[in-house]
Amino acid sequence: DLTEPVYLPEKAFAPGRYFWRWESGGEQSEPFTFEIAPGAVTLEIPPAAEWLARFAAGHPRIYGTPGQVADLRARFAQSTSPTKDKLLADAAWLLGESHHLAEPPFLPDINRDYEAWFAIWYEILWDSRAFVKGAETLALAYLLTGDVRFARAACARMASIAQWDPDGSSEVNHNSEAHMSVIWHGPKACDWVWEHFTDDERAVVVAQFRRRGQNQFNRAQDRLSGDDRAGLS
Repeated sequence: DLTEPVYLPEKAFAPGRYFWRWESGGEQSEPFTFEIAPGAVTLEIPPAAEWLARFAAGHPRIYGTPGQVADLRARFAQSTSPTKDKLLADAAWLLGESHHLAEPPFLPDINRDYEAWFAIWYEILWDSRAFVKGAETLALAYLLTGDVRFARAACARMASIAQWDPDGSSEVNHNSEAHMSVIWHGPKACDWVWEHFTDDERAVVVAQFRRRGQNQFNRAQDRLSGDDRAGLS
């Protein structure tokens, strides 16, 4: 019996036919079944502690390792493509934009004035998406070129976002879109320019991501609490 609706076994199941069902509040589903063919590819994912330990000691860690950076930059420098041109043009344009985004206001009561709620929510959604995506673009340009101007601009953006209170107006249960803007694009940006944060910037950035991660986890757990928690057997 499982207490969570998602289960990732550490070892692959042997070929064969398997059955499962869910239960909640004393109710039980009909049995479901799936089959693993003898020729199926074996893919095992180790426990979280093990794969976390496999991360490189330095950065980058996402989509690459420190030892791959020099070759990556050399190949990028020799390449020609519209995608490369667009990335560098976008990054150069972003250098001239503001790297500060003010913390958004709290959303009004959606039940009292939907139009007012939507107008504020919509603006926050796209402003925060573009701002943090811009940090990711700048960070990628730095990763591929080594131009520190791009790195510092990305750092400034993520340091600005880190000033937002993770438990405030961008808390996941109050405004999930503002929260998601940070945790979707922000981690890659931070990873790729990690060494160019000041110590103070890095500490604030890490603290806010840690809190946002905890809030996201709590949200998932809260949805499984009480009568909403389904058991699998």
